[in-house]
Parts: sequence; C-alpha cells; structure tokens
Amino acid sequence: MLKKDAASLNGRQEDEAFSTILQRLTTPPVLVAPKYDRGFIKDDDQALHPIIYSSRLLNKAESKYASIEMESLAIVFAMQQYRPYLFACPYPSIVYTDNVAAASLLKRKDLSGRLAKYQLALGEYYIELRHRSGKSNFLADALSRYPPAEEQLLPVVLMIKSPISVQTVAEETGKDPILKRILLAMAKGWPESSWERNEEEELAKELVQGKQKEWLSSKD
Repeated sequence: MLKKDAASLNGRQEDEAFSTILQRLTTPPVLVAPKYDRGFIKDDDQALHPIIYSSRLLNKAESKYASIEMESLAIVFAMQQYRPYLFACPYPSIVYTDNVAAASLLKRKDLSGRLAKYQLALGEYYIELRHRSGKSNFLADALSRYPPAEEQLLPVVLMIKSPISVQTVAEETGKDPILKRILLAMAKGWPESSWERNEEEELAKELVQGKQKEWLSSKD
C-alpha cells in the first residue's frame, strides 16, 4: 500500500478491520480519566484506555528535518500537550517510538542543535523512551499517514495609495539644486574639469557622511 502505484485493496477483510477500529473508538469508554497512581504510556493498544489524542502537521521547515529530528519533535510536542498529566508525575511514563536513534535521545551526551534542545525540553519529565518496530507501531503510524486537507490560500493584494504622485516627485526633483546636480551627473557623466569634479566629490562626501541630513530632513 505504501509503494508507488500500488493497487488499492478494499475487500471484506479491510472493511471488517475498519469497522472494528470504528467500534472501539466510539464505544465507551472512549476517553477515561487519568489515574495518577501509575505512569502513563504515549501510545494505545487493546489492554489500555486512551486519555487524550493530539496531533499536528509539520510546517514547511519541519518537513525537511531528518527522521530523528522529526521523531524527537513529535515526542516534545506530545509532552507539551500532555504536560498536565505528566509533569511531576512520581511514576515513569513510557514513550514508544519506531525510531531507534530517537529511543536513545535522553541517553546521548554528544548532541547539538535541535536534538540538544529537544533533549533539554524532555529533561523535566519522568519518562522512558522505548523502541518499538514500525510493524508493531501501527496505531501511531496509521494516524501519521492521514492525508491533510488541501490548504486553501486566499489571494490578497495590498495596495497603498500615496498622496504624492510620481509626476510631483519628478517635478520637485528638478527644482532641488542638489538633486539636479545628481541627475545631471547620472545623465552626462562625471564632470571633466578638475574644479567641477572636486566640487561634486565634496558634495558626495557630505551626502554619504550625513552632513546634508539636517538640510534634507527640513525639506517639505
């Protein structure tokens, strides 16, 4: 099913499996109250009752993370969502992951960058990371493959109307003595005579050094 161009199977066995999942997700107790006399498990199976569900999509930058970074990000996100249950819990809570490298996240001493940040974020929780093969981790794996809804983008055009027209700017530029000299130099090039060139260079230095700032800012 995960291979490209694989045929979609939807027979009696698949229908029965879907019906079983639907029944278990809708038959009480769907969610149960937490019991604080024991630890928690970030997962679900036939012998346990779910307390809470949570999920979110990766943003554009996160979708380019390495697999261990994605898995570690998911664990940190889960801890933040389940913080009211897990924080200061005296019993260890178990987190299952199908990523071998992520399972050793709390034991590593050579981390840097995002992984070091994730390790630090998990340090305040009494948790134990355990590896579970992908085939055995089908519940979380199936939910993570649910296709997201297509993003709808609304075209927005921001138009700013200036009180000053382009024609007004051109006319006023022609009246300004300094701007006129700049336009003339741009149109005809640098003056050939040394005294004119020195004068223009001095003006350019003043403009660059900000000596004309007070004069320019006083113009209406």
